Parts: sequence; structure tokens; C-alpha cells
Amino acid sequence: MEDFFAEEEEDWGSPLSHLMAGAIAGTVEHCGMFPLDTIKTHVQAFNVKGNIHGTHILSIRSATENIVSKRGAIGLFRGLNAMVAGAAPAHAVYFATYEAFKGIFGGKKKGDTSYHPVAYFSAGIIATICSEAVFTPMDAVKQKLQLGIKDY
Repeated sequence: MEDFFAEEEEDWGSPLSHLMAGAIAGTVEHCGMFPLDTIKTHVQAFNVKGNIHGTHILSIRSATENIVSKRGAIGLFRGLNAMVAGAAPAHAVYFATYEAFKGIFGGKKKGDTSYHPVAYFSAGIIATICSEAVFTPMDAVKQKLQLGIKDY
């Protein structure tokens, strides 16, 4: 176990490369999808019976028009800073944890070309739990910023 991170660096990449790749990939993905996430958050928040705006049903189009008319196009990116603050570390944790546990569970053995679904599945579960522990608090802040809720 002690030389797990050092033994196959040339084949699998270093833990630092997994951290950086995860942080960059996750942040780019979230930034690209952020306007759609903002629209989705508005549709979900305002399509609840008894919500703060009454009981009307908000469509994707009307949610988009509502956001842009009240805040301008920049309103689609409200809360982006909170998302970036959570996404980069969460995805870095995911990628590094996944690679580490994939090896611990036997999915990364030098010269072994067979597929190890249980190792990959188990590593994915642990990586998801670890990354969500990092991302969930910032996601709650992001959603409140997207909706313009100031009490958090």
C-alpha cells in the first residue's frame, strides 16, 4: 500500500495529475452548463404548490425570460462563484479518490488487461461520497444565490 502512489506513475499518472485533471474538468463542465442549471433551479423552485410566487407553473421559456428580464443575461450566471468554489475541489477529490480506490480494490495492476467491474464500481461509490461531502454545502449556497435568496 505504501508505494501504491509511486509504483505506476508513468502508466496511470500521479495523484497530483488526477487532482488537477478533476478540478479543471469539473469546473469547465459546471461553467458550461451553469445557465441551464440556473433555469432548472428556477423551474424546480417555482413549480411547487404554495411557493412564494403563487401556484403558477413556470416553463423553461418563461423561467429564462423571467431571469433575463429581472437581472439581464448575467442573471443566468448568478451564483457561479459559489459553484466554482465547490466544483474544483469536489471534482479533484472525486478523480483522485476514484483512482486511488480503483488501485486499492485491484482494478489497476501492471500488465493486467482484464476488466474489474466490482473494483471500478466500488471505487466510484467511495469517490462519489467523498466528492459530494465537499460539493453539497456549496451547491446549497449556489442555489440560494441563483434564486436571489439572501437569508443563508
